[in-house]
Amino acid sequence: MIRRGPTAASVLAAVLALSANSAVAASPADSLVLNPDQVPGLRAGKVSTAVAGQTIAQVLPPSLRGGHAEARAFTGQGVRLAIAAVSLKTQAGARLALRTWVRSKKRPPGGVRPLKGVGDAAVQITSKGTGRTGGDVLIALASGSGFALVRLTAATPADAQTLSRSYAQSEAAQLSTALGRTALDRVMEQLPPDGRPTAKMTLQLYALLYGPLPGVAL
Repeated sequence: MIRRGPTAASVLAAVLALSANSAVAASPADSLVLNPDQVPGLRAGKVSTAVAGQTIAQVLPPSLRGGHAEARAFTGQGVRLAIAAVSLKTQAGARLALRTWVRSKKRPPGGVRPLKGVGDAAVQITSKGTGRTGGDVLIALASGSGFALVRLTAATPADAQTLSRSYAQSEAAQLSTALGRTALDRVMEQLPPDGRPTAKMTLQLYALLYGPLPGVAL
């Protein structure tokens, strides 16, 4: 007998209801999930890093668990959006996570269908909302070495389809940006307008060139 864990839909539904304190990325560009300014018109909730890790781990094979994970939820204007993402070691690992997630689905009512134009690869599950006209869409995607789940519910199926795809595309781009940044990128973005490196930057650059220094974070 095969034991099945929670479905991605149920896990993401739980994320929507959470409101714990979250760790803030050093820079918005470092965030694995969309930032509030990328989701205009919706209010951002707070989801803890620990909860994000638990959320994403439940839909990953054991060999891919342990990567840095983040999650964020948004609500407003009749829309509920939840995003959970994890960084993996390689692009192949991200695609494996996506394939594993697809295989874990047991003939969902809306079916699992490929979604073109979203990240490196993506699939979508569509189901009816709680009301007659509601829409509920769940998208899983691989982008670079990252894997993400994007769930959106809206007042109508058409809105759910359009908005979920748009947010999934934005999330794929955010993952690609965040995971493509280097330690040097993070240091150089601190450069003041006058072009003169601060003492902190000088120490960080030294650490990048010659090795770790006590008390210097990169």
